[in-house]
Amino acid sequence: MGQERNDKRIREFLDKVEALKKEVDNKPRYTLETNGALVIDGVVVNLNTIQNVDKIINALAALTMQKQTREAAAKELGIDEYEFKQDGYTYDQWVSDLKMRVGEVQRQAKKKHLEKLEKTLSQLVSEEERTAMELDKIADLLS
Repeated sequence: MGQERNDKRIREFLDKVEALKKEVDNKPRYTLETNGALVIDGVVVNLNTIQNVDKIINALAALTMQKQTREAAAKELGIDEYEFKQDGYTYDQWVSDLKMRVGEVQRQAKKKHLEKLEKTLSQLVSEEERTAMELDKIADLLS
C-alpha cells in the first residue's frame, strides 16, 4: 500500500513538473534591440552567449558608470545636449537587452532544475507505475 501511495504522489509531482516545463518552454524568444556585442573597456560581452547573471549585472554596472562619467564630462565641457551611446546604441536599448538576457538565463536555469526534478522523480517511481506511465504516453500518441 505504501508504494502505491508514493507512486500516486510521484505521478502528481511529475504532472506538476511537466506543467511547469511547458510554461517555461512557452516563453517567447526575445529579439535584441542592439547588435548584442557590448564592448566594455575593450572586452566584448556577447549577450547571446552569456550564461551568468552576475556577469550581466557587471556589464550593466560598467555601462552605467560609463554613462554617468561621460554625462558628467559633457556637462563639465558645457555640452547641453549630450546623448550617451555605447557602440551606437542608447543606454535604454542596452538595458532592455540585458534585462531580456537575464530573463532568458533564469528561464534556462529553471528548465534545468525542472529536468533534474523530473529525472529524480522518475527514478523513484515503481516499475509498475513506470509501465503504466509509458502506456499512457503511447495511448496519447495514438489518439
